[in-house]
Amino acid sequence: KRPALLPSIARFRVRRADLRSHLVANSVTENVEQCLEFGQYALGVAFRPGSGWLIEADVKQIKYSDVLDTIYFDRPAGYAGAVPASLKFGWSDQTVFALGVQKELSPSTTVRVGYNYGESPIGPEDVDNNIGSLAVVEHHLSLGLTRQLGKRVTGSLSYVHAFENEVTSSTPSGNTIELAQNIFNLQLSYKH
Repeated sequence: KRPALLPSIARFRVRRADLRSHLVANSVTENVEQCLEFGQYALGVAFRPGSGWLIEADVKQIKYSDVLDTIYFDRPAGYAGAVPASLKFGWSDQTVFALGVQKELSPSTTVRVGYNYGESPIGPEDVDNNIGSLAVVEHHLSLGLTRQLGKRVTGSLSYVHAFENEVTSSTPSGNTIELAQNIFNLQLSYKH
């Protein structure tokens, strides 16, 4: 193999995705399911600056405001319970920036590191309606290792750290959504 001097991979992608959410609130289960559709657009570029190296950068726009602004519930006629006719989540669109680097250390071992940033789609004005949501983390760091263990078996280990972030309500409630997270993953793959 000769090292690539110019980018060997470039890509452009635009995605449209469907999000289906099944909402059940208290005893109101009739016609609560709501289908949601949103747009997601991404532009990415990857290149190989040298033997065994891969560097990739992406910018992604997620149109949350198309689907997670207001959710409407179908309620039985005459229902006067605690479930409102609608709930304003108020999620803003999110732009996510990502950078990843991969290095093949040997034909059987590859290491990876990645970082991404996206401003929380939940603003202070929407905290009270999103108390159960964890979508406030803005910075993520990931590390990974893949090792060929045999002709048909590979093992991968990965770690993702979501850096602590909090969003406090701008209303008198003073509610806060806060999250920091560590995720470890171990995977064994068998190819037949």
